[in-house]
Amino acid sequence: MSAPYPKPLRLPVGPSIPSKRYLSLGETLAFMAKPLIAEEKLDGTQAMLAYGHLLLHVEDMLWRKTVPYRVPARYALFDVLDLKGGYWWSREDKEAFMEEVLRGDHPELWGKVFLVPLLHRGRFSLEEVPGLAEVESRYGDGVGVKVEGLVFKREGRVPMEAREVVRAKFVRAEFYSQFTEEKVRGRNPIQ
Repeated sequence: MSAPYPKPLRLPVGPSIPSKRYLSLGETLAFMAKPLIAEEKLDGTQAMLAYGHLLLHVEDMLWRKTVPYRVPARYALFDVLDLKGGYWWSREDKEAFMEEVLRGDHPELWGKVFLVPLLHRGRFSLEEVPGLAEVESRYGDGVGVKVEGLVFKREGRVPMEAREVVRAKFVRAEFYSQFTEEKVRGRNPIQ
């Protein structure tokens, strides 16, 4: 019951890190021409929770790395793969699911997961991406803590076997200046 998460490639804007993989300019322009959402990229440890016919892709926020957070639960939900339906959930699907969790309809998940913040919705040019990431983190532990970056996703449900680019990420240059070999710096407070 596992399916690898199709890790988003980076948009070709901002600092170029030789060890990272980037979209080509053609792929980027085709992707950016579609309606997109931009969610906050949280700096945790990627994990997966199996829940019935769903695979919940989450960031485990227990350990503090480069960005200090104060989070409402341990796991930040960023994507859901519906194995029965064969598609990735839309933002609206995830929001409805989280409303059910908060209502108590999924007691196994109550108090354990929260949804990554939605920051932007629309069509974006590549040039405006760095400016879109100059916002404070919703869960930053302190005043002025900016987001690590953004994850752009195609609007709506996406077939599991989609061949075109359906997600891409942008990481702020400041994040790289804070990066060290020893990333883990204690625990994030969980409220």
